[in-house]
Amino acid sequence: MDVKFNKLETVKTNVVKLEFSVSAADFDAALAKAYQKQANRFQVPGFRKGKAPQAMVERYYGEAAFYESAIDIVFPEAYTQVIMEQGINPVSQPSIDIGENIGRGKGCDFIVEVTVRPEVKLGQYKELETKKASIRITEKEIMAEINKVAEKNARLVNVEDRAAQNGDITTIDYRGLLDGVAFEGGTAENQELTLGSGKFIPGFEEQIVGHNIGEEFNINVTFPAEYGAENLAGKAVVFEIKLHAIKVRELPAIDDEFASDVSEFDTLDAYKADVKKQLRKDAEEKARKELETTLIEMAVANAEMEIPEVMYHNQVNAMLEDMDMRLRYQGMSLEQYMQYMGITADKLHEIYMPQAEKSVKARLVIEQIIKEENIVVTDDEVMADIEKKAEEYGNKDEFMKYVNDELKAEFADQLKSQKAIALLVDNVKYTK
Repeated sequence: MDVKFNKLETVKTNVVKLEFSVSAADFDAALAKAYQKQANRFQVPGFRKGKAPQAMVERYYGEAAFYESAIDIVFPEAYTQVIMEQGINPVSQPSIDIGENIGRGKGCDFIVEVTVRPEVKLGQYKELETKKASIRITEKEIMAEINKVAEKNARLVNVEDRAAQNGDITTIDYRGLLDGVAFEGGTAENQELTLGSGKFIPGFEEQIVGHNIGEEFNINVTFPAEYGAENLAGKAVVFEIKLHAIKVRELPAIDDEFASDVSEFDTLDAYKADVKKQLRKDAEEKARKELETTLIEMAVANAEMEIPEVMYHNQVNAMLEDMDMRLRYQGMSLEQYMQYMGITADKLHEIYMPQAEKSVKARLVIEQIIKEENIVVTDDEVMADIEKKAEEYGNKDEFMKYVNDELKAEFADQLKSQKAIALLVDNVKYTK
């Protein structure tokens, strides 16, 4: 496209004005395309609707009838060409005005204002001082991890010689009655319920304690005032209960046999040593992440930048789009989530704003470090990272089908950021 750049002017901090023109030939071609797209909208006397030649439509409705559509055709390409040539990095949608010069044989003048990426002046980011994390794995932590595995390998044992106790796994039938009438959702058979789990409304589980297998009895509870079903919120109800079974979880003995059953090791000592090794690795990774976060925050605090508000709002919107996608995988939309939580879109935006501000500041500082340190990545590094991700995906061949230049660029940016953060860590000064 033949685009003539006319002027670049800074209007205010982080806002620039661009003036450029599209040639007469390109704008005339856009008018012809606009006519082809919109011809069916126009009725000209003597012609069937949509059949009048462009010249007749323009004579009857005026040439300007096609301007808006023609502008929509030429502007995106022309704007992209100008900002690339001028090295402009927009962070907002452009505000567009049309100059006086517009029409067939004239072309079209554009006057555009847009918010751009702010300049970042780095302060100190090397040799930042902080305390080194102390990592010590205790016997208590090791056994806590092993006990989690034991819980997963516990077996259920029937109890028949005593009444139900807190912690027991019971099997019950129940039927809820409101003013003597069964209500929707209040009936179930052979429902498994762990007493003390808090999964049922307050008072329900506690009143099963003390009853024996085979007993049929009633319990009285009151639904919470904020309960989701309005017809039950705050209401006193009766549940008819029948207790079918009581079970307890029996944990395996933690010994050499247990170790050989749940791991590749023959002895408990060897298994414990491996658990300790994994706990240390996890603790070191956590400490590394915390150190990275601390150093980035320090580098941000030392930097100077005036960030446009639109960047924060863009980040919040991106976060909410990601949240919406994750919710949809769970069968719920963001709108349904907000209704369930009783919050508005504005309130959700407000909640996420502090996190968005930290994210934007961190990204800008890291990008500036990449620029000043001339951090680069090779094609081999990018492809190695992509292949690693493909292996984690589980179906490498399927994942690799979607690898294109855009995805490669995303991975390249991530690797550059990782290298920039590694630079902060490698240059840290630990204090006592």
